[in-house]
Amino acid sequence: MILTSPSFQIRTVDRAASPYQQGRSFPMTTTSPKQSQKECNEKHFVGIDVAKDELVVHVLPTNQQLTVPNSCNGIKELVRLFKEINPVQITLEATGGLERELLINLVAHGFAAVVLNPRQARDLAKGLGELAKTDAVDARMLARFAQLQCLPVRPVPSQEIWDMNDLVTRRQQLVGLRTMETNRLHQTKQKLVAKSIGKVIDTLDEQIADIDATIKKMIDTNPDWNEKDKILQSVPGVGPKTSQVLISALPELGTLNRQQVAAM
Repeated sequence: MILTSPSFQIRTVDRAASPYQQGRSFPMTTTSPKQSQKECNEKHFVGIDVAKDELVVHVLPTNQQLTVPNSCNGIKELVRLFKEINPVQITLEATGGLERELLINLVAHGFAAVVLNPRQARDLAKGLGELAKTDAVDARMLARFAQLQCLPVRPVPSQEIWDMNDLVTRRQQLVGLRTMETNRLHQTKQKLVAKSIGKVIDTLDEQIADIDATIKKMIDTNPDWNEKDKILQSVPGVGPKTSQVLISALPELGTLNRQQVAAM
């Protein structure tokens, strides 16, 4: 089936010889009934590169691309289009939260959507000789991952899991900033600069302590997390911070075997 959209740009990527000019919507009159039936019978796989303002979509095996705003209207348009082609799998790139609204909507409408680590998409691109780094290339590589179907479809995390993940991520960011400021403190010989750096480090220490207290409270008040935390910390070498990362990043812990967890 050919994707058609009255309001957003749709084009075919000229990976192979294409009868359509890029940048134009597909004219339905150019498709014969036999072609339409063949396209309906094809299994479609979708990759979506997520940015703050837009979503770049690539569909395989038709090599169609479209760009829509990363907004409620844009997501609604994608849902409508995907209902026409019924993709086997949709792969999104993890972008620190920008993909969440899209993921929730896709799963709510019954689509098999998975989130991919950006590094994995880059590694595949390099392996296939795609050295250019553009949104269009990223979307195509994500679609290729969907076509390979090597990623398990995971349930959408609860809001509590996302809140926990945001806190763990923010803590890691603050620790990184504190490390940089500490390195600068060791390098400077200027007292005024050292005093300024010291104040920043104190502020970072306070914020990290506040986040630590919030995360601990969340774990202590959640029986499932509390039990997982105790089990994880009973493993030699696993401390509170590693346990928190695992709980927030792998909510499936305890329900999967070690091979399945390792694959994730």
